[in-house]
Amino acid sequence: MQQEKKVMNSRWYMNKLKLSYIIPAFNVESFLKQCVESLYCQDIFIDEFEVIIINDGSMDSTMVIAEKLKSKYNNIILINQENQGVSAARNTGLEKATGMFICFVDGDDKLAPSTIKILLDKAITHDLEIIRGNYTRFSSDEEIITKEGTTQFVVKEGEDCWDIYSKKDCGVYLNIYKTDFLKRNQLKFMKGISMGEDLLFTTSCYNCLKHSGYLDLTFYLYRYNINSCLHTINIKKLSDCAIVLKKLGDISDNSTAKSKYFLNIIIAQHTSNILWYLSHHKCIFEKRNELIPLLKECVRHNHFGHDIKSSIIHYFLINHPYFYIWLRYHTARKKYE
Repeated sequence: MQQEKKVMNSRWYMNKLKLSYIIPAFNVESFLKQCVESLYCQDIFIDEFEVIIINDGSMDSTMVIAEKLKSKYNNIILINQENQGVSAARNTGLEKATGMFICFVDGDDKLAPSTIKILLDKAITHDLEIIRGNYTRFSSDEEIITKEGTTQFVVKEGEDCWDIYSKKDCGVYLNIYKTDFLKRNQLKFMKGISMGEDLLFTTSCYNCLKHSGYLDLTFYLYRYNINSCLHTINIKKLSDCAIVLKKLGDISDNSTAKSKYFLNIIIAQHTSNILWYLSHHKCIFEKRNELIPLLKECVRHNHFGHDIKSSIIHYFLINHPYFYIWLRYHTARKKYE
């Protein structure tokens, strides 16, 4: 019966547009061409996928480069909008996507050759809502070295889907998503935040999953830029992250036991990151009054682990947050501006 279902699924997909790439692009004139060209080295016929580029109000020549790429490839959809941030750009792409699966690629990153088809074939054959792979970082001036995977492949169902969730990295680029799954569960990116949008989206997806898979294959090449806004922290970004953690806490309140367990771990990890910045960066500590009320909300229902250390931190964050942050800052061995 299961084999018959797989055959039926395969036949159904044969006449469908298999994949939509969604590329939010903001000031990526130096990288966009390389990014898009990598999508055409995936052993997938050009009429089986579409590329949706959303120019998010770029102030450089990103739009000019995108137009040239559109004239070269007839399956590119180019959307030009005022700058609204990466979440809004991705949501625009989601609205336009017609492929059966979706792959998010940032405009300054790229894909390893001949990898997407392998993941896509697994997702189609096993009727997966999400399939996760691996990524590697690279900088513009270094040779890309991709670690050879074991090609180990596992399928998980129901709550066991959490077993393949990457606690180390929640980037949306780690997964290929079934479009129907996203639309059925009304999964979109939260607009108006500058940090934590991937965390909220990915975690919300895994909380709804019924059928997923993981393939030990490095397919995504993440360009590491030390000057990128992703690697500069300020009080606004940390506040946005705290807002995301509060939303995850709300999700946890209405989740099953295993989902709640994983969500609590995720909340604890990211709360610890915020505490570290509060304790070690003078500019963040000086604006702690903006962040502490949000942080207190993050742990209001014991969303901070169950070991002794976590329980102590939770107690102080709930009952004496200002004193606790002050104490951590003044006892920190190393501080940054």
